[in-house]
Amino acid sequence: MFGCCCTTEDEGSGVATISTLQMAEVTTDANKEVDAVHQSMAAEETAAIPAVEPAAEPDSAPALPENTFTAKLTRDNIRQPLGLSVEQFVPNALYISKVDEDGTAVGEYNAKAPEDQRFQAGQYIVSVDTLLGASAVDSLVHLEEATIVLKRPKVFEVAFARNGLVLGIVMQYDSLGTSVYVRGIEDVGAAKAAAADLRVGDRIVSVNGVRGYSAALMEELKSEDVVLAVSRP
Repeated sequence: MFGCCCTTEDEGSGVATISTLQMAEVTTDANKEVDAVHQSMAAEETAAIPAVEPAAEPDSAPALPENTFTAKLTRDNIRQPLGLSVEQFVPNALYISKVDEDGTAVGEYNAKAPEDQRFQAGQYIVSVDTLLGASAVDSLVHLEEATIVLKRPKVFEVAFARNGLVLGIVMQYDSLGTSVYVRGIEDVGAAKAAAADLRVGDRIVSVNGVRGYSAALMEELKSEDVVLAVSRP
C-alpha cells in the first residue's frame, strides 16, 4: 500500500484540505526545511543501525539499539503471502500497519518465536538484509529468506484544544493505511500554541479513541478537542 495523500488546513475553514500532489512537487520554504529535517533524521538513523552480519557468531554480533531486535524470515516460495502491510514516509523505516498470520510467512515465524520477538502491528522495519527505505520494500516483496531488523515504538498520548485555531500539523498518509504521518509543525496553529509533544517523523495512530483507516483519523482531527495516540520510532 503505497498511495499517499498530503494534507494541510485551510486557515479560513479550519478543515483539512486533501491534495493529490506528490510531495516532491511542493517547493515552499517550509517544506524545504522539513525535507532538511528528514535528511538529518535519515543520516542519524542510518548511523545508529549496526550492519547485520549473517555469518558472525552470536557472541560476536554487534549490539542492537534499545527496543530493537532481529527476525530471520523465510517463506516456502515466492507465492506464499508474506503477511505484512506496511506504510512508508518515516526516513529509513517502514511502519507495520497490519499483520496477517493465516498461511503466511510471518504467521509461521510468529508461531515459533518468543512473544517479545514476534512481528506485530505498530512496529517499524528498520532494515531488510541491511537495505533501507524503498530498497527494503522491494526486498520484502521478493524475499525468500532475509534478516529483518525491527523496532518497537514509543507510544504516548498528546491532548490539546484547538481554541478556534487551525490544527497546525502538516500531515501525510497512505490511502489504505492506519496512521497519519507528521511531516511538519506549522508556526501558527493549535499544536504549536499548546507546545504539544509532536515532532517530524511521529505517527498519529488514534484520535479521540478512534482507530482504523487514515481517513477516519483525518475526520476525527476536525474536532475542537483532540486526544492523540502518537507512535514514535
